[in-house]
Amino acid sequence: MSKTKKIIVICSMVVLLVATAYVNILLNDENRKATAAINQTEVSAFAGFRTTRESSRNQQFDYLDGVIASEDVSAEAKQSAEKLKLDMVEKMESELILEELIKASGFSDAIVTMNTDSLNVVVNADVLTGPQVAQICTLVLRETDYTLDQIAINTYS
Repeated sequence: MSKTKKIIVICSMVVLLVATAYVNILLNDENRKATAAINQTEVSAFAGFRTTRESSRNQQFDYLDGVIASEDVSAEAKQSAEKLKLDMVEKMESELILEELIKASGFSDAIVTMNTDSLNVVVNADVLTGPQVAQICTLVLRETDYTLDQIAINTYS
């Protein structure tokens, strides 16, 4: 083979190698963007729930503050509104603590809602194993007065 043909073959191989690297970078970038969009959707679902929950609670606080500040409301009603407000604050703190403890246990995100007779946990996972469910239940039982039959654990992914 002549030198010219060898140079042409080597140059062609270099051009093909560069083109392959470029296509690989483009495909990896598209894959990264798709993965980021999926992760953003998961984060948005949990963030959206938190935003809705916060908005609803702010409305409740505003209503209770109105009752407490009103001159037309009885002392008993004001006292009841103050107790409800204090209960809400305690519930919010407990939910936040549990969410952080669950995340510290290895889940990327969690939502906890406490009702009068039930506690709901939603974790960012496809499936939960038995030990993971037991771990979440242990945290809830340790941090609250709820019983095992009052706890519901769900996944969201």
